Amino acid sequence: VVHTAYIRPSGANPWVDPGPGAQRGAGAQALYDGERRNVDLMQRVYQLALEGGVRRVVAASTNQAAKWYEQPYYRGLRDRVGPEDYPRPDSFYGWAKAAYESLGFLYACGSLGRKLEVIQLRIVAPREIDAATFEGAPPERYIRDLTGWVSERDLRQLFTKSIEAPDVEDEHGVPFHIFYGVSNNARTFWSITNARKVIGYAPEDNSEVRFAADIARLLHHHDGQGN
Repeated sequence: VVHTAYIRPSGANPWVDPGPGAQRGAGAQALYDGERRNVDLMQRVYQLALEGGVRRVVAASTNQAAKWYEQPYYRGLRDRVGPEDYPRPDSFYGWAKAAYESLGFLYACGSLGRKLEVIQLRIVAPREIDAATFEGAPPERYIRDLTGWVSERDLRQLFTKSIEAPDVEDEHGVPFHIFYGVSNNARTFWSITNARKVIGYAPEDNSEVRFAADIARLLHHHDGQGN
């Protein structure tokens, strides 16, 4: 089973930073309630898969499950984050995805009966990067998307190998993994070491090659401003 469904909370766009304060007060409860529906949906997928004899569930998670780590990254205090790091979401959307993952381990470890194989894919930036949208913004914002970019063919490969890998048990015999979804970018914050090792993920694309012309233009623009 591949689960990519998402019920968008009313009036919210989880892929756009709402800005400071947007998740506070009465709005916070509405966002929580909306995302709780998605957690419940994921649980039903797991449960029905378990009861129906399904071998494996591959689900779309997100880097937002650990997005807080980007704060020390921007300050030069952290170079890398991996699936083994404790989830630290900074939004209800990220919290919900972290809950997907935690529930997934519960279903995979065997305490509910048989072991359901579960793979969660923390997809980062699965889109073409329009440099024009970053003009006037701090350079690190553009760099962030370059480091997190995943091409269509690399994402397709990641899903395919997550579905078809013959053995996904970890060193403790639990068939559960979290993989980050990024391409073979020249620089990246999100580790794909375990995806390479467990399922043989071998991304082919590099954001700094794909967007080389835009990068050169933006660097020239910032140099011209004395930055």
